[in-house]
Amino acid sequence: MNTSNIKKYAPLARRDFIEAVGKRLNQFGVYNKGKALTISEPTVSGSIMQIDGNAFDAGLAPARKRLVLRAEQLGFDALLEHVAYTWFNRLCALRFMELKADYLEHGFRVLSHADNANGFEILDHAQDAGNVDFDQTRYQTFAADDDGIIPLTDQDWFKDDATNRFRDFVRTVWGEDNLQANLSFVSESLCLGSLKTKRGEQSMETIRRYLSNQFYKDHLQTYKKRPIYWLFSSGKLKAFECLVYLHRYNDSTLPRMRTEYVTPLLGKYDAYADQLKKQLEDASASEATLLKKDLSALEKKQTELRAFDDKLKHYADRRIKLELDDGVKVNYGKFGDLLAEVKAITGGKE
Repeated sequence: MNTSNIKKYAPLARRDFIEAVGKRLNQFGVYNKGKALTISEPTVSGSIMQIDGNAFDAGLAPARKRLVLRAEQLGFDALLEHVAYTWFNRLCALRFMELKADYLEHGFRVLSHADNANGFEILDHAQDAGNVDFDQTRYQTFAADDDGIIPLTDQDWFKDDATNRFRDFVRTVWGEDNLQANLSFVSESLCLGSLKTKRGEQSMETIRRYLSNQFYKDHLQTYKKRPIYWLFSSGKLKAFECLVYLHRYNDSTLPRMRTEYVTPLLGKYDAYADQLKKQLEDASASEATLLKKDLSALEKKQTELRAFDDKLKHYADRRIKLELDDGVKVNYGKFGDLLAEVKAITGGKE
């Protein structure tokens, strides 16, 4: 094997990686100014974290903390070397695996494209992520959900949660001009039956409360405890819940649930906790009481979500497949207590 080209390329790659990593560190407010490590303080507002004019998802706040800690431990230059070396090795491994097609389960090139010198084959199939034997192009007027995982949350943590998807559907079918009137009609109708009216609650808040607290009970009743939507739940505190449509489940659903929803939500909870602690510093006595109550409730949810994440990882690694001929009762029981209402549906213990 002629290694001369590799020997020529490696130093150039190292230089380029170091330069790219340095620019990325600067974006996250980590600098080397006059050979001194300088860290910018981030500000978090809702779901957005701002650092020196750059906006990031607040869910990245914990990862950014770890990055800063690493920079303080190693120093700026040593961190550059470490990250560049690590990613160079990872990319070399990916390139090897894509040339050996059997090493990548999906079978697509990650770093190259057979027909496009500047392309990446895996991006041609990005729209299929989380989908098996499901043709999204059949749904043009109102697009089907990307992965068949619909979060049910009591706060607006995800843009594709059930409440936001419902609002978008109403807008698409009846138009923007009639949106608020239709949302008001729905919320008022819900308060005639399933829910009690809450003073000062907005239409979307009522709809979100119904979807979070009551929808699945109604769904089980409608389908006589053989649901077509399955509710994955972290537990009593509802730190995380989502619906998965039975016929769109596949063995990549749980890994995707973890990477696209649970892990980001853990980050968002951490960022929100930091925000509450910061507000406590300047709060009045009455404000502090409410903030401490919110923080305590949030910390309990964090504990529940971490425990759920551990269990989810265990089941995700098993790559569970369904046997539809066995029916809902048998298949629902394959996920332990990741699912809600296990006893009611399977007849066994939760």
